[in-house]
Amino acid sequence: MKKQTIVIALAILVLIGLGWVVVYKNTHAKKVSGLDWRNSAEWFPVKTDKATTTTVPKKLDTSTWKKYKNTSFRYSVKYPKDAEISTIVDLDPTPVEKGSDIQIFVPGSNTDITVNVLVPLIHVSSETIIKRNKLLALSLRELSEKVRLYEVNYKNPNFKNREVGSMKEITIDGQKAYSFTLSAGFDFEWTGGYILPDNTIYNYIFVENKNGEKMMIHYPLKDEVSGAMMSSFAFLGE
Repeated sequence: MKKQTIVIALAILVLIGLGWVVVYKNTHAKKVSGLDWRNSAEWFPVKTDKATTTTVPKKLDTSTWKKYKNTSFRYSVKYPKDAEISTIVDLDPTPVEKGSDIQIFVPGSNTDITVNVLVPLIHVSSETIIKRNKLLALSLRELSEKVRLYEVNYKNPNFKNREVGSMKEITIDGQKAYSFTLSAGFDFEWTGGYILPDNTIYNYIFVENKNGEKMMIHYPLKDEVSGAMMSSFAFLGE
């Protein structure tokens, strides 16, 4: 008898509970416009990663960044305090503030910006150097298009899924410049080649400094810190 009484009591409680749920859902559905309580997906939505769906990234704080100044080729770049600066060529005795080929990078990441100043070589004579100097005598637009077309036509089995973007005219600190995107690897007849990180698109920019010296700058296009370094690029005054 006691067992039957307990079962009946539990059944009554369940029914009361279900009735309360129905009343709550109907009442709440009236308060929330367009919400159908009968649609379980609306009441129990699939969890999403807020970092990739709803959160708006905060503006990158560069207030603690340092400034690199190249006194030979008259430009500056701001960079994070944990970044390192080096010359591209190993064992190059030239101080980094005077080097023609400089890389600013954050160890352990894809964050970097590389600046190559393409100066004519006058103290060395060879067929390659003569060809290099002739190319550097072209206008900035002609040179940048020559490099881009070389990348389009260059075939290298090590450069997998390679893509070369179209040429764009842009402005860098008031100076006319040209750019194109590139993935997998870079190679040019007198600069040598290198493989770029997998699944990373780089932006290549060609610009002239105030002395008329041609510069090639590249950085990973979708890396926020690298983009901020590029945005800080400026030419130094006299």
